[in-house]
Amino acid sequence: MSVLDGIINDFKHDSNTLSIVLIGSGSRGELDRYSDLDLMVIVEATRPLDQMFYRDDRLVFINFLDRANREAMFTDPWYALKNMAAVRNARILFDPKGWYTDYQHRANVFSWSDVAVSADAALSWVLTENVEMVHKILGGVSKNDDEKTLYATVELVHALTNVSALANGVLSNSENRFWRAVSESEHDSEWKALYWIALGFRSESVQARAEAVLLLYQRTALLYRNKLLPQHQSMVERVCALIASKGSKV
Repeated sequence: MSVLDGIINDFKHDSNTLSIVLIGSGSRGELDRYSDLDLMVIVEATRPLDQMFYRDDRLVFINFLDRANREAMFTDPWYALKNMAAVRNARILFDPKGWYTDYQHRANVFSWSDVAVSADAALSWVLTENVEMVHKILGGVSKNDDEKTLYATVELVHALTNVSALANGVLSNSENRFWRAVSESEHDSEWKALYWIALGFRSESVQARAEAVLLLYQRTALLYRNKLLPQHQSMVERVCALIASKGSKV
């Protein structure tokens, strides 16, 4: 019995199990010796804790999806970002009543416009709450504290990745390619150039990455200023002015 067959057999006889699907690299035919098997088990009622284990030297991760989680994908932009592409591209392993077939159809006809209002609100909050990271970077740079500077730089570039994904509805099929998918969704060449520097692909200098991510914050705020909620606008504008005032001293 194969690893996959064994796992299917473990769950298919449970009355709580509706469907079992393969997601991730396994569903795309891209498994290598280090890839884990990602499975999603859709349950009718009580959602068990997710599981991770080894089976015959293969790492296995099982994510359980209950009713609340299933519906969140169509109303919550964060959940859609993380799961929509996986649901669309999943390989069905066990679906005796056709439940997952119907669910997958709903995913295939989903439009980002369905959650655009919520996505814009989330984007606005991410830009606002990360004003703190801008201050941490400026503080770290002023004290030549590379550890503090790099920590805040990494946090801020991650946040700006999410802002762009929310703005453009990036439904990446692989977390390993999420950065690339986000970059390709952006049409602004300046944003793209700053993004890869901030991520560390163009320079090993902490200073250069910090300067890039601050400029990236400014650029992101400019590109998506029309999506900022009124209560967030002054905060974001003020920190952008602070970044501008530092200029080449950053």
